[in-house]
Amino acid sequence: MTATSGGCSAVKDLTINPKPTITGNLTLCADATSQLTGSGTAATTTPWVSATTTNATISNAGLVTAASAGNGTSEITYTDNNGCIAKSTVTVNPIIQPTVTCGTSTATSVTFSWGTVAGATSYDLVYNKDNGGNQTVSGHTSNSYPVSSVPAGKSVTLIVTPKATTGCFKASDIKTCTADNCPSPTITQEPVNASKCSGESASFTVTATSTATLSYKPD
Repeated sequence: MTATSGGCSAVKDLTINPKPTITGNLTLCADATSQLTGSGTAATTTPWVSATTTNATISNAGLVTAASAGNGTSEITYTDNNGCIAKSTVTVNPIIQPTVTCGTSTATSVTFSWGTVAGATSYDLVYNKDNGGNQTVSGHTSNSYPVSSVPAGKSVTLIVTPKATTGCFKASDIKTCTADNCPSPTITQEPVNASKCSGESASFTVTATSTATLSYKPD
């Protein structure tokens, strides 16, 4: 740069430094980390700053940590040793976890239900019936699952994991549902006592009602 006055001139150098850039993954799930890199040489003091620390923080080395309850964006500022700055926006997506509830139960079955998880294409299931060992179901596509052949009054546990090519998901908490106890039958006609000699046959009549299937046997 040249300045001229009254025929005299002065020359000064003007250095134009390149604008720095930021590279790295800018989309994270809550509780995840991502390493960002700034071009050139970083400033000695506080080269990286996150504007919204409730969504994401960043270390002086450029490591972004998404908050566990993060849901939104934060502007990241990088400053190089020339005082030039670059800005990028980090997006933090919340982790979606299905909530499993107990549905209809009988004396031999239980049904689990959960709400639709946005973005999930299917669900992987792990259930345990009366502590009999884990059973797995892959690629289940509905929002409920019945478990049959459960002993009356016994419990079944279930874990549901959403599946998708992209998204922030985690497995549900373990949910326990219990089969109904066997209903007691109501006897409406008692058998009548009878006395027979050895070798003679005898018949008895008894009438009972129940919501479950009834069977009869002599004591």
